[in-house]
Amino acid sequence: MACVGGFRRWSRCVRPTEFWSPPELPTALHSAASRLLDNTGNGHRVVVGVGPAVPTLAEVTLSYRGAVQAARVADTVPLFRPVAEFGKLGVYGLLAGLPSDRLPGQLDSMVGRLLGTDSILFATGELLLGRVGDVRTVADALSVHRASIYPRLRQIEQVTGVDLADGEQRPALHLGIKVARMQRLV
Repeated sequence: MACVGGFRRWSRCVRPTEFWSPPELPTALHSAASRLLDNTGNGHRVVVGVGPAVPTLAEVTLSYRGAVQAARVADTVPLFRPVAEFGKLGVYGLLAGLPSDRLPGQLDSMVGRLLGTDSILFATGELLLGRVGDVRTVADALSVHRASIYPRLRQIEQVTGVDLADGEQRPALHLGIKVARMQRLV
């Protein structure tokens, strides 16, 4: 069984053969829900979460929870919209599995300081950490010359107090940024 669900709205569970035969099912559900909600004029964003396939009906709640978590991530992290698969969420899957009141109430000071800067610096840091320090890819994503990225990286280090070359500090900043995303602070 696999479940496809919209965040807080609806869900549908299907047999693996039914699910995997038409791989466009989640996209079709998104289109149908979007049309229905557009007709109501309420301006809701529609996202679809796809839970992991499970072998028995007794385990369908696992798939349902995964679908809800995937939809929650898609609702808060634009990268996963409009259809998010639980198995592709990475660390966001772990964060989405926590109740929102269990996420750290206050962000670590380094992330808080980065959030206090301009949004371009935050976006640069988020992209850099998400792309394993590949400056060329970050520059392409931001549509700037890669030489303009290096001063931003130094500024990120100054603002946060994090040495981006340090394998202990860098992941903490990266996780803090992801928590901020899940808490809708960004």
